[in-house]
Amino acid sequence: MEKEVCTWSFCEKPAVETIETDFLIVGGGMAACGAAVESKRWADAAGLKVTLVDKAAMDRSGAVAMGLSAGKYG
Repeated sequence: MEKEVCTWSFCEKPAVETIETDFLIVGGGMAACGAAVESKRWADAAGLKVTLVDKAAMDRSGAVAMGLSAGKYG
């Protein structure tokens, strides 16, 4: 029996998706996005799959969506 997480009517149970991957990156910040892009270059040549996961919709949240870069301000 699954533990009930949310008892409010407006909460929906999140969808669970199983994905097989060779390289998992958790987090969607600037470092994780950079790591994902760079590792994808190397993984493609080796036939490996790279997966990046984050708690938010990355195209609409955080520094990546705003186009911020530490290099611009540092």
